[in-house]
Amino acid sequence: LESDGTMMGLKKGESLPLDALLHGMIMVSGNDAANVIAESLSGSVPLFVREMNDYLAKIGCQKTNYLNPHGLHHPEHITTAYDLALMMKKGLTIPKFRELVSKVSYLRPKSNKNPKAEIVTFNQLLKPGKYYYEKAIGAKTGYHSQSMATLISAAHFGGRK
Repeated sequence: LESDGTMMGLKKGESLPLDALLHGMIMVSGNDAANVIAESLSGSVPLFVREMNDYLAKIGCQKTNYLNPHGLHHPEHITTAYDLALMMKKGLTIPKFRELVSKVSYLRPKSNKNPKAEIVTFNQLLKPGKYYYEKAIGAKTGYHSQSMATLISAAHFGGRK
């Protein structure tokens, strides 16, 4: 992977349960975890990307095209704020997704290559501090040098999401 993104810290030949990879991918934008998940689910990263783009089109994302599963820069990546909102809306209907985007920390299990370790979310809306927002129910952060900081989030207030 490019050095411009964040990693979960996976090592070649490491074995971890899917749950641990999902936590690493969502909570700390583990681009290495995204690739491992993509290859495991679809057999190859390119096939996963095609399937992901097809799925996104089915849920209404009409102006999105991704060329990798992790979101690091690619000159042909394209999306819109509207499409990202559709993705988050759909994601929040999935209990596991909602759990992952709302977590502050997670204890990654010991693997054959790494000791157990705590993973702490990059999302400042969920952690006590300057940007904490008590109504936040989940969010996904992102960063690379060309797009800079990105954020898609959801909150619950007054009966509305």
